[in-house]
Amino acid sequence: MNTDANPMPFELIELNGAMNHRLHESLADLQFLVPAGTSFDS
Repeated sequence: MNTDANPMPFELIELNGAMNHRLHESLADLQFLVPAGTSFDS
């Protein structure tokens, strides 16, 4: 039985979190750049 099936290294978890943070910031920037007619938030 393979109990510890390659747990993700802490560095990768941190990197993934940082990339997700950057992605959300980029999405926020995109929403800001979209013309005022189209709104993403209700």
